[in-house]
Amino acid sequence: MGAQFSEDVGTQEFSENLLRIGEGTYPIDENCGQVVLANELCNVVETPEQLINEVYPKIVNNYTNPG
Repeated sequence: MGAQFSEDVGTQEFSENLLRIGEGTYPIDENCGQVVLANELCNVVETPEQLINEVYPKIVNNYTNPG
């Protein structure tokens, strides 16, 4: 199964990596037995507020002005 969102190579690579994780073919760290995501797939934040701002940028403005 495949998915294609756009002509963007980064988007295509992200999609392929998600499929590999779901299919169990993505590399697993032998030391901990878990999937270790590449830095390109992650955006590390230190606080819940930073996470909210990364996932929902400008949420206050968009909430009060949905158009």
